[in-house]
Amino acid sequence: MNPLEQIALAWQSLGYALRQLFRPWLWTPWLALGLLQAGVLAALAFAAHPWVSPLLAPLVTRLAGEPALHYPDLYLALPGLYARIDLVIAALPGPIALGAATALFRDVALARRPQPGTAFRIALRRAPALILANLPFHLLAAAWSAGVAALAGGRGDIVAQAAHVTALAGSVLFQTLFLYASAFVVIEGRGTLGALAALPHGWREGFWAALVPSVLLLLPLLPLHLLSGAGAVIAERGRPELLAAMALAQIGVALVASFLLYGAATLVFLGGIARRREAGP
Repeated sequence: MNPLEQIALAWQSLGYALRQLFRPWLWTPWLALGLLQAGVLAALAFAAHPWVSPLLAPLVTRLAGEPALHYPDLYLALPGLYARIDLVIAALPGPIALGAATALFRDVALARRPQPGTAFRIALRRAPALILANLPFHLLAAAWSAGVAALAGGRGDIVAQAAHVTALAGSVLFQTLFLYASAFVVIEGRGTLGALAALPHGWREGFWAALVPSVLLLLPLLPLHLLSGAGAVIAERGRPELLAAMALAQIGVALVASFLLYGAATLVFLGGIARRREAGP
């Protein structure tokens, strides 16, 4: 497909995914992932509470220092603490959720009744391949974000905000490159090496179809990402608890964006990439 055909298919697929937004069964993988993320965020927000402090206090101290166990420093450190733990969530249980979501959207696209239990069984059976095929994306995104943060460290608010945007732009590019990895594993039944080896075909036939929704669905997240860089200002105004609320809102917006992005990617894969592979050169 040429770029214009890919963009047209991306719009159609994104519109179809948007119309499925209120189908409860399609939300099961994302709700499971969201509950895990919200639970981790809540545990960190109450890390000093006696019920959880024996487990979390050493972790918080190691990652953010002993002052982070006290108010308001805990809320100031919370976005960074959660982001570091969320890297692990995104890299391990995250691909399983992606696999289940891909299986569910495949069923919808093929006019089958979505069955969450079956989708989760498929994703769990394919978990090693799903995790390893998506791992390069997480490693590249983490390395890029860490490098940008190191270059921007201590250079003022404007530079910090620019660093946030730069880190997000890099993550979007890496996400675009690996967006079809889960589809190659779940829909075509490929292993880790097979899925990675097939990605160049996905880029030829669907790079622009992956990039367009990736960029569009980043836009709702931008304000929250930029606000997260102003945590010190928010705390100085006497509302450090807002940082926890913002982190929770970011989880919710990211889940909706992921639902739409991976739903659209599955439809593009079925309607463009897989079909072109079947048709041959």
